[in-house]
Amino acid sequence: MRTPPRPTRATAAAAAALTSPSKRTFAIERRFTTNVEQPPSEFFTPGVDQVRASCSMTSNGFMSTKEETFEISRGDRSRVRLAVVQSSNETKAVVTALLFPFVPLTDDELRASSQRFGPAIVAFCTQRIGTRVGNGECWTLADEAIKACGADPVLGLNFGQEIDPSDVAPGDILQFKSCRFDLPWGGFKTAGAPDHTAIVVGRGPEGIRVLEQNPGPVGEGSYDLSQLVSGTMKAWRVVPKR
Repeated sequence: MRTPPRPTRATAAAAAALTSPSKRTFAIERRFTTNVEQPPSEFFTPGVDQVRASCSMTSNGFMSTKEETFEISRGDRSRVRLAVVQSSNETKAVVTALLFPFVPLTDDELRASSQRFGPAIVAFCTQRIGTRVGNGECWTLADEAIKACGADPVLGLNFGQEIDPSDVAPGDILQFKSCRFDLPWGGFKTAGAPDHTAIVVGRGPEGIRVLEQNPGPVGEGSYDLSQLVSGTMKAWRVVPKR
């Protein structure tokens, strides 16, 4: 099993320094239109990142100027704020980018996040045992539970901050990729074809106890990580909105 290294913990002083954005200004070639364009590909990956966009137009009677603003939440939880300005008589737009890195939570902050959100996530899933949440996909159960508890939203397969699987607590998220577990009495079970998402509810003799859905409705399951012989698993803890 691939066990991720523990994330580096920033001290309070270092974290404060890291939260200061870096700034870049540059020009890009593009045709002027009155529509909102897609953000520059350097800062935005469709299907992975989330973006909120707005656009305003001004005119002096001879020339129009368009200003677009983009608030981008990237798949690694860094954030980008873009201002893109272009005049109708120009073939280039000026881009000003503010880059906000994701600062990992400290150990104390991770524990506090677990205590704050974990019980609500478990309660959400427990109350829906025997039903299908949303479209019935495994990922949707975690996504809806995280939305309901008010934590930072899911970004693709990033559910917050990656943690060591040995540290999982109720409300944490397990993300499997093409995993196979060899069972001690013979046979095997799989998780992920290629991906599967489950919500931790506790530990027991059978391993990590979870709630999950797909192919069936929300129900109980368990995974003994000592039986994992192939594939990868990541453990995530939700984080507060920033």
